[in-house]
Amino acid sequence: SAHARTLLRAAASSSSSTSRARTARTARASTASASASAPSTSSPRVASAMEVHQFNALDDNYGFALRCVASGVVALVDAPDYDDIARALAAKGWTPSIVLCTHWHRDHVGACAALRG
Repeated sequence: SAHARTLLRAAASSSSSTSRARTARTARASTASASASAPSTSSPRVASAMEVHQFNALDDNYGFALRCVASGVVALVDAPDYDDIARALAAKGWTPSIVLCTHWHRDHVGACAALRG
């Protein structure tokens, strides 16, 4: 768990504004490309494959990690518990890039401070 914690902190601190800008440009380009080639129906179009990993968190909750297959970017949906996140991501070999917090309850943001380093 200490090794996973070190990896998560390193990943969080190594995210530079350049990397974030590149990710934002890539996302905009993918969205524009998908929109330009989408049929004129109301059905959504998927730009690239996404892996979803659900893992146990806390005593009665779950955590979710999403990974874009094309870019390797990993997003956590909420951050319930640092050790649970570290264990789950280490098992997949994933490094978090971003945390998407749905709201400010402890079971959704409990690990945010630890992830920031």
